Amino acid sequence: GQPDVPGLEETDTAEKSLLECIMNREIYRVGDRVDIQRLKEGVIKSKLDAGVKCDFLDYIAVEDPDKALESLRKLVYDFFGAEQAVKAAEHCEKIEDWSRKVMETLEPSIQEYSRNQINLVLSLIVHEKAVREIRYQELCQRFVEVYKAKGNVI
Repeated sequence: GQPDVPGLEETDTAEKSLLECIMNREIYRVGDRVDIQRLKEGVIKSKLDAGVKCDFLDYIAVEDPDKALESLRKLVYDFFGAEQAVKAAEHCEKIEDWSRKVMETLEPSIQEYSRNQINLVLSLIVHEKAVREIRYQELCQRFVEVYKAKGNVI
């Protein structure tokens, strides 16, 4: 059946498409963002948060690969509602527990994805949080140390 809320189906589709594109392509940083650029019209017309739409537009417009990573971090952080997830994990002492709590709280959920994909998303989130808030730099360093030592944090 058709949803009662106008635009809801488009938003669901835009969100799912963006989620799939981020998780299966963009986090690996291969290609030239052609796949995600195809989502432009759907994302713009969707009911996704305006900040996410701006992040998306910045990301698909960036030419420089280093700037593209910065834009991807912002998009991932805002698209998954990482601010709330980071708040939910504040009480966690160990980086592994912190990472698990953040992963469990992200919306849309990434729990069905591979361990590698989850760790890549968490890496983008923890780096973006450290950029936005200097007090998270130590946490970011711990994350990187564990990631380098084990190849993953979760």
